[in-house]
Amino acid sequence: MSSQIKNLFITTVSSNSILQIGDSCIIDSKAQVIAVQRQEEQFYGNEAPFSMYNLFNRAAAAPLSFPNHCLKQSSVNTVDLFTLRGIANSSVLHVGDSQHIRMVSRVKHIRQLNESATTKE
Repeated sequence: MSSQIKNLFITTVSSNSILQIGDSCIIDSKAQVIAVQRQEEQFYGNEAPFSMYNLFNRAAAAPLSFPNHCLKQSSVNTVDLFTLRGIANSSVLHVGDSQHIRMVSRVKHIRQLNESATTKE
């Protein structure tokens, strides 16, 4: 199947995201993030390796299989206008055919606040 988009407006593509226009065999993307928020601006270097957190060692979920559900047509899919604010966090906007897409995103949020900031007066 062919795809035609006359006007495509996207504000942001970030955080391990993919904008794919055209056919592809495989799209395979993985993002691992440790986000540290502190009361005061400090950076200590390699202070939190991924190996410290079980989240990053877990196996990815098995892909879903839809063996006889692929739609192959010789027609043309036409869109006049496509507007999107953003693509983020290991996501994909794909215009065209693909055989396999896998996107994995794992984020560990750590907040380190001063004691005075966490208690109400």
